[in-house]
Amino acid sequence: NSFCTLLAMSSASKSAAAEYRPLEVPATVPIVATGTASEKSPITGDELEWCFRRCTFSAEEADLSRHYGSDDAEAMLAALTGVLELYRPLLSWPGVGTRWREFAAFLQSSAFAPASVANGGCEATAAQQEAERRRCFVAFANHLGRVATYRALALDAEGARAIDAADEIFPTGQLRGATPAELDAIIRGKGVRQVLVARLFIAHLRRLLGVDPSISLHDDWQTTAVIASGYLAPAAANAPPVGGARSVYLYRVAVPVIESCGWSLQRVAKEAPEFLGPRYADHAPWFNFKAPAAPDGVWFDATVQRTERYGLYTVPHLRQRLMAVWRFDTADAVREAVAPFVEMQNALHDAHPNGEGAA
Repeated sequence: NSFCTLLAMSSASKSAAAEYRPLEVPATVPIVATGTASEKSPITGDELEWCFRRCTFSAEEADLSRHYGSDDAEAMLAALTGVLELYRPLLSWPGVGTRWREFAAFLQSSAFAPASVANGGCEATAAQQEAERRRCFVAFANHLGRVATYRALALDAEGARAIDAADEIFPTGQLRGATPAELDAIIRGKGVRQVLVARLFIAHLRRLLGVDPSISLHDDWQTTAVIASGYLAPAAANAPPVGGARSVYLYRVAVPVIESCGWSLQRVAKEAPEFLGPRYADHAPWFNFKAPAAPDGVWFDATVQRTERYGLYTVPHLRQRLMAVWRFDTADAVREAVAPFVEMQNALHDAHPNGEGAA
């Protein structure tokens, strides 16, 4: 009986330890900026106007196949027939096409009512059809809502000021000199899935894309902070920054979900063999990542989107979406702050070997 009691207590303890829970940034970490953004704020057409400027919407099956694969392209077009055909071009926006099943369900739900121009055929003008698609896009964006998510960057003070002045967090490719038009051309020419595969298997990015038009956001602040700790100068990794030395700046932003892709890392990995060969056919649900802030490694779950939320193009309207910015001056400061998260992830890895998001 004592043994059974101990075994039950051990199992209960393990289960409790393996329960995911979001952990706040410790109060000891200095906050260097705050904003008024909220996850509950409505999403307006003006806020999403940049999406229409940066993407060439197309309903052609060849384009959708390049972006999402031939099987998904065929299925999504079949799901949007009749009056719903008007909304097919929206599938080429990555935040819609990677969620096409949810989009199709939304269009047929009581949450959305197609306007009369959807039945207008040739009688509806091109301008009326475009206006209706925009209305639908904003409605679906509000259906998905906002997410509080994070981006950590290793910056010196000048770099942090530059981001604030730009009111935008640029993708790596733009930081390295590529223009927005050049990055747009990469996404249109290579397709969404190839861009995401290159981002996931980043050692192949230069060969696959040339420059990177994507950006990563992470719903767990610890994930992005650990990654950013690897970009601190080695000599200053564990010493307070002096002069132009870098710190880790952690941005918390409330962004529309529709601006990010809907695929988990494991879903992205399924596309890898076509671009990287058959040896990439198998992808483990967990991967162990080592960095100065996690020298023994931290387990990341590839089956849940909170681990990494891929976006394309940029993160605009930064001041409008800003919730807070923290600064970690050393890798040791990051390591100390993320220690409870590392412990939790280890427990989750043991409790869910196939990933929390496994079907």
